[in-house]
Amino acid sequence: MLNREPKALIQNFNGAGAVDNTAVGFGSLVPPDPSVSVGPNHVVQMINLVHKVYNKSGTLLTGPLKFSAIASTATDDGDPITLYDHIADRWILLQFSKLFTNGQESLIFCVSQTGDPTGAYNVYEFKTAGVFPDYPHVGIWNNAYVVTTHNFNTAGTAFIGQGYWAFDRNKMVAGVPTITAIGFNDANAFGYLPASTEADKLPESTSNPTFVTYDSGEFGGIDRFQIRTLTPNFVTLASSVLSAATLDGLGDRMMIQHYGRWIYGCW
Repeated sequence: MLNREPKALIQNFNGAGAVDNTAVGFGSLVPPDPSVSVGPNHVVQMINLVHKVYNKSGTLLTGPLKFSAIASTATDDGDPITLYDHIADRWILLQFSKLFTNGQESLIFCVSQTGDPTGAYNVYEFKTAGVFPDYPHVGIWNNAYVVTTHNFNTAGTAFIGQGYWAFDRNKMVAGVPTITAIGFNDANAFGYLPASTEADKLPESTSNPTFVTYDSGEFGGIDRFQIRTLTPNFVTLASSVLSAATLDGLGDRMMIQHYGRWIYGCW
């Protein structure tokens, strides 16, 4: 018989907050943009503008640290993302950097050299060619770390398009110093996020990185999902292809029954 009694909370502890920002000289920042990732033995948290590493008992192991304590060229501008690549046993830290510099804007990746997030990182800075790459989000795919951004002009005053990016994951995991990045901008798109694998193995080599958004009737559109794929070619960049949006052609109806699963007293 299935035991449906809720389990007791295993562990809880306070994460990073305003006091940590104050400790490193930033003061209180809004919004905090918290991002948390969990691995076999560690919890990594990033906020605007610090990060901390804990063990799973909540013991602080590292931090609070500025992003620039790991990525020396970073300007600690925010929108942090942390992600654990469970296939490669690597930790990813990401922020945009050098905002409002009229051509020096960038995305900075830190990829741990081992499965220990308190250890050394390989740092990669990708110039975004005079684009302010706002709202970055990261996904793990077979041969790429995939990123979406909302691209603005360098002053941050005008939206110029949806950004779709692919970064050579195999080389980044291996710590190769020179990495290829692929980027597309679509002035008519907005709101896409990257798909990210959480399975026990990577997607098949023939499966391309995928980006998903939705169109909503409440905002003047049609209720439907929109899906795009990117075929990266890290050798011949010009051969990389971003697909047109594939639409849910039967958006006026559901196609299959809904499934429910009762877990510990909740649906």
